[in-house]
Amino acid sequence: MRATLSHPIWFLLMCLAIARPAPAQPSGLVEPGLYANQVTSVFVGEEYVYCTVPVGLLVMKVPPADSPRVVGQLTLPGYAEGVYVCGKYAYVANGNAGLRIVDVSEPTAPKEVAYFKTRGYTRAVFISGKHAYVTEDWAGLRVVDVSEPTQPREVGHQQLGGSGEAIFVSGRYAYVADGYAGLRVIDVSEPARPKQVGYYDTPGNAVGIFVSGDYAYVADGGSGLQVFDVSDPNHPKQVGYHEAPGYAEGIFVSGRYAYLANGGSGLRVFDVNDPSQPRPLGQFNLPGYARGVYVSGNYAHVANKGAGLQVVDVSPYSALAASREGTRLNRFPAVSGKCASGEQSTKANPI
Repeated sequence: MRATLSHPIWFLLMCLAIARPAPAQPSGLVEPGLYANQVTSVFVGEEYVYCTVPVGLLVMKVPPADSPRVVGQLTLPGYAEGVYVCGKYAYVANGNAGLRIVDVSEPTAPKEVAYFKTRGYTRAVFISGKHAYVTEDWAGLRVVDVSEPTQPREVGHQQLGGSGEAIFVSGRYAYVADGYAGLRVIDVSEPARPKQVGYYDTPGNAVGIFVSGDYAYVADGGSGLQVFDVSDPNHPKQVGYHEAPGYAEGIFVSGRYAYLANGGSGLRVFDVNDPSQPRPLGQFNLPGYARGVYVSGNYAHVANKGAGLQVVDVSPYSALAASREGTRLNRFPAVSGKCASGEQSTKANPI
């Protein structure tokens, strides 16, 4: 068991904010700390928000319309790049330290219970059913059986040609944002025999991905938002794009809206009701560098390197969607499967 972080700087120097939809800077900023301001990824659960920072995992409570506060934390080896929470476990993609599995059933005292040693630099993780899908820098996709989270074991592998920046599993397919190697589509219907079936060489650096319905939305670095029709996963087809200023790092789709973590240009919101013509609706200028985003209800939680976790009020878009579509938006988008614990994940659709 690894010791939890106890230095008060983690609690006193968090950079947290609530932003309102306007070009103005968010309010409620606190002086950033040495590592807590370097949030690399974010995952929103039913009661808590989970963030990775270079040295480990933060568990945070985010009251409505208030600044988040840290309730638990855990140091980990390596460099934490991504997190996915399923039931009472958090799965952390931890750079050269592989996949770490953390019991978060006691949010104030998270503890590592297992790890899986990957062969490359672990970039991202996605949980679907009893399997963890892990991408590695230049080492491909690994499928890990986590039906018993304390005893993870590899069951399948598919070599890829790029850096494996992000992954999204939907149905029988895994979609990988593979850096400068573009978009990869992997058939994982047989987890022991994953097989690449589709590919598209995106114009930029594919670093983020979200799949909704028949469309894959790719954060493509300097080439902005790219939209692909994946109704035929064997032949993904580009149908829309928007080259927003900035550097597209992360993407989240909720209803008819796409939220783009756009590097030094903050957070951008697009109407993707017509995926072939993504229409920019607004921008939130944030301090630091927006790397990832997770939307829950009226709030977008932005993983920000240099300014910590930023919480942005996107209620105008939620209200607009409700009025146009005549339906109430769910706080947590639907998931495509169940977690290894038998509980549904709170990851979107799922991301």
